[in-house]
Amino acid sequence: MGILKAFRSDRGGNTAMIFGLTAFALLAAVGGGIDVTRAVNMRTKIQDASDAAVLRAATMARGTTTAAQQTAADQAFDANLNATGMNRSGLSFVSRNLVRVTEGANTSLTYNVEATNKNLFLGLIGLSTFNLKIVAEAKAQMRKSEIVFVLDSTGSMAKDSRMVNLRSSVDAVLAGLLEGGVNVSETKVGMVPFDTQVRVTPGTSYNWVDWGQASSSQSCSGLSGSYCSIMIDAADKVCTGAVNIEACRSTLKLYYKTSTSGGKTYYDVKVYAYEQVGSNYTIRTYSEGTYTTTTTQDYSGGTSCNAETGACSTTSGGTRNVTTTTYNGESGTTTVKSNLTDYSTAPAGYTSAASSVLTYPASYSNGYDGKPSSTTTTTTNGKPRTIYMPAVPANRAAWTGCFIDRTQPYDISADSPGAATASLYPARPCVTATLGVVRPLSTDIAGARTYVQALKEGGANSYTNITIGVQWGMEVLSPSEPMTGGVAFKDDVTLKYMIVVTDGENTRNRWITNSAQSAQIDARTKLACQAAQDKGITVFVIRVMEGNSALLKACASKPEYYYDLTNAGQLNQALKDVFEAIKKTRLTK
Repeated sequence: MGILKAFRSDRGGNTAMIFGLTAFALLAAVGGGIDVTRAVNMRTKIQDASDAAVLRAATMARGTTTAAQQTAADQAFDANLNATGMNRSGLSFVSRNLVRVTEGANTSLTYNVEATNKNLFLGLIGLSTFNLKIVAEAKAQMRKSEIVFVLDSTGSMAKDSRMVNLRSSVDAVLAGLLEGGVNVSETKVGMVPFDTQVRVTPGTSYNWVDWGQASSSQSCSGLSGSYCSIMIDAADKVCTGAVNIEACRSTLKLYYKTSTSGGKTYYDVKVYAYEQVGSNYTIRTYSEGTYTTTTTQDYSGGTSCNAETGACSTTSGGTRNVTTTTYNGESGTTTVKSNLTDYSTAPAGYTSAASSVLTYPASYSNGYDGKPSSTTTTTTNGKPRTIYMPAVPANRAAWTGCFIDRTQPYDISADSPGAATASLYPARPCVTATLGVVRPLSTDIAGARTYVQALKEGGANSYTNITIGVQWGMEVLSPSEPMTGGVAFKDDVTLKYMIVVTDGENTRNRWITNSAQSAQIDARTKLACQAAQDKGITVFVIRVMEGNSALLKACASKPEYYYDLTNAGQLNQALKDVFEAIKKTRLTK
């Protein structure tokens, strides 16, 4: 205490100066620690607010402008700081800006904040503020996914550079899946070009194909050949649109009638069927007809032999009739009744035929499998003649890979083909030569880009059947035949997406060739889209200028997953928006 009293009472100049300088340094040192702590606390809270801001911008709906994202980010930033109750005394924001960078299908957002924080003590030594620079970055990246593009390849895609824009736009988003040329997310991509058909790589050993008969002729048991083909066709079409196709077909009633007028013989058929829906009955009828004209020609008799089998037949000379068959017309009706009176009442003037006279459905015609040889006896001018029909060999090698719709209800299903012929895929000659082959799922993105560049639109005979495109889109994503590249539906790890791009209204399918009946095709498309969603597939739909807006919007999994374009040039941005919607956003800085 004595020493302290002596120090305090000392009036020497050096002692006072040393004390003053020491007190100033001690104050700056202690106060500076407080300022640094304040600045670190400020930085942490501003970083948290910046993270919230960039995530808010990244999760906004597709098509949102950068300016709108900036506004939303700023609001989220302020709300976060207010929620912390932070004392902003001395804090000034110099700038806050959001930067958006899109490369292919990848998008990054950066929220940059620059601020100054006024110091309480360090200003005594000339350091009046701390400059704070904070960066928050979020990247939207693909997670493990399986994606199928279902692409309209009809003739209308040639208009307004639609196919040109489609090729370049799909290529751009595919390029965005690559980082340094590598598909790091292991995303699988498949392609389904479609018109009224879908085409695969031809083969002769597929066990899921309904090859049909190699001969285009049809036959029935116990029914005149004049009625056979039209009866089969009417029976195949009468239940189109039914809730349960097979149940409806089990109720078939067949009728036929012959009449003559103006030197022509008319052959008409009617097919009745019904289905019960609740307490009512939906009565369905389908009518078809042909007519023939006959001329008489002389012919000489003789013996003819088959070069392949050696079988011979002999005919005597005389005259014979030459018949020309011409199509007459077809139509269908549907009525809802509380009873089956209409179904049970036979049409006037028609003769009833048992449904068992049909030996195979119309879907078997124009196929590629063989049939055995046979003989039949007919009468010409009262004289019996034996006609030999040689065996028709299987001709699967002639098939070029095209399918029509599966028999209903399989036409809207991804269920694997089974023992039932109706569940198989009917092979048919290709309507157009330009339809692309279905590309199975693959992680080879470079190969997919090459494939897309070769896509072509169809010609004048190329019509739209969205149902078959969606159904085959499900098949590409399926783990079972005919395509086996997908993981199980509703897998916990891998997400499945279908991107449908079309520019047209449904005009034709296997059963309907009259565009006035497109509503019936639309009904099948709606069921196919629902089936895809029920499988856990997220469906995006892009309408390019033309098509049934209501149908296509309903096909998408969410309203915001439907893109209604007014020109083909918008395809690129639409597909980028699709990929932004399916990417996973995460903070990276």
